[in-house]
Amino acid sequence: MKLSDLFKSALSSLWSRRVRSFLTSLGVIIGVFAVAALLSVAEASVNSLNDSLSILNSEAIELWVNNPDIDFDYTDVEAMEEIDSIEVVSPYANMDAEVINGYISLQSRVVMTVESYKVAKNIEVHTGRFLLDIDQQEKTKSVVLGINVAINLFGGMDIIGEVIDINGDEFTVVGVLKDTPSSLFGNTNDYVFIPKSTGEGIFGFEGISQMSIKGVSDDSEISMKDIEEFLMIKYGDEDSYNIFSNDQAQ
Repeated sequence: MKLSDLFKSALSSLWSRRVRSFLTSLGVIIGVFAVAALLSVAEASVNSLNDSLSILNSEAIELWVNNPDIDFDYTDVEAMEEIDSIEVVSPYANMDAEVINGYISLQSRVVMTVESYKVAKNIEVHTGRFLLDIDQQEKTKSVVLGINVAINLFGGMDIIGEVIDINGDEFTVVGVLKDTPSSLFGNTNDYVFIPKSTGEGIFGFEGISQMSIKGVSDDSEISMKDIEEFLMIKYGDEDSYNIFSNDQAQ
């Protein structure tokens, strides 16, 4: 049989079953477009996540000490900041609390930390200021609000000097943060920040078990290696801590 005859036979067969052929072709086209759309959505999601992590400071490092027998204190923080590849080490602690302004109340994450947290997390202030070293030293009842908390409690951000209640204790608002993209570690817009020393005295969060660290360079692997060497020399147990960075999540 000639090639032309085969071609005519194929066309005849398709034409005699034209409805089935049309539906089959339509199914293939829809399938191709569906796969392409899913790939586009997935790529956009990955790019969005990486952009958020980049904005939140891609070289940010988290160190969590999970061994209660390890006595990590501010002397250790200062020693780590002496490492050439480290810019700042910022201890912090978290708790969930009821935050109240008059008749308005909401549940918020309270971050008890120090001035260097602003640098470690690349936080920007919209109004007022962030926590200062003097707040830590004097155990002041100062509070900085994430933008969502400020809007939900007061309806705006011109609120410096206002007083809010956190779990029964009054705190004076000294700052409101700029809108910040959420990250794998939470949404700063929904947090409130108080001095770590104040939180230790009022809420009983003593010691240091969590730290945000910023390296000198954009390559967090260098800083992480130096931190791990420091911890191994001091404690000799790599199972006593977890260390990771935004770079590892990208």
